[in-house]
Amino acid sequence: MNLYLKAFLAMSIPFAAMTGFIIAGDQGVANGIATGVAAGVAFGALAAIILVTLHNKAIARLPYPEDAKSNAVKQAKSIFVDWDYDTAFTRCAQAISEYGCRQIQPDPLHGTIVSKSKLDIFSALQSIGMRVIELEPGHCEIQIISRPKMPTTLLDYGRNLKNVEELARNLLRYNDPEEEQE
Repeated sequence: MNLYLKAFLAMSIPFAAMTGFIIAGDQGVANGIATGVAAGVAFGALAAIILVTLHNKAIARLPYPEDAKSNAVKQAKSIFVDWDYDTAFTRCAQAISEYGCRQIQPDPLHGTIVSKSKLDIFSALQSIGMRVIELEPGHCEIQIISRPKMPTTLLDYGRNLKNVEELARNLLRYNDPEEEQE
């Protein structure tokens, strides 16, 4: 479903119900319903246009390649590294903690690390996870997933995309021996 339509429905239905309920007390149920629907449609359309446009512009401004940009709130990326499993898992845990995430729940048996990002002004908490998969000895795939903690979140203004791209960049930095020493 189109993001504009999702935002429109999420904004207009509660606003229409609230407005209709308030107006119905003064002007009757029929006028309350009609006024609520009209007000909900107007408010929902205006709010959806403004918020989704801001969301799309925020994503467009991020300094990542165009093929990596998506306006979805759940972001995922896989990177392939030439590390053994233990090294990859340790570096993933280190990258997450350096990124400032909290409540890290590492599970070396399954190769997963689950954490929460910091709360910021534009979005609520994000759940950030990494999974290390050993393809063959000395070669691993690292899957990075970032999504909002609340499943009803429609807009994140590129925060989850930034989480995934920054963590991938931090992990790939370990491949460069010059940057590792700094």
